[in-house]
Amino acid sequence: MSLHPSPSLLGLPGSRKSKPYFLQQRSRFLAQTLTAPLRSPHLVPRALRIARGALFPGNAPGPPRKVPTPEEQAAILRRCAEVCAAAMPAPARAVYFGGRDAVAEIEGMLGVFGDGYLNRHLVFGILERIVVRLAPEVAEQGVGGLMAERVGGQWGEAL
Repeated sequence: MSLHPSPSLLGLPGSRKSKPYFLQQRSRFLAQTLTAPLRSPHLVPRALRIARGALFPGNAPGPPRKVPTPEEQAAILRRCAEVCAAAMPAPARAVYFGGRDAVAEIEGMLGVFGDGYLNRHLVFGILERIVVRLAPEVAEQGVGGLMAERVGGQWGEAL
């Protein structure tokens, strides 16, 4: 066994893994040639203008969303209930709903989401869950405690 590693293990020019010098230089040249215009500060405003024109023809945003009528809302709710009922296996549907109409029962369950107060709490609960997953210390100390710890007393008291 040799005390000196072979050039192929170190990736030295004599190794089989390294590219020839010409190919290395060509790769660098191509990368520089292709990315240099993208880094130009003169190109950014023009590119943004082109993107805005492509996304918003006539330099205006798209039409506002049309709110469905109550009849359309009922049809959407019915379709959602039908899809949910169809997604349940038949034995589970038979046990859970018995002899009752599964679609009507599911419509009643989905009716809960029509309440704005409940939706607000649902969204805040989801956001809180995401924030706690990203920063677990928020759950332990709260925002005010963290601000007091990191910034100082008055910031923590304000929150």
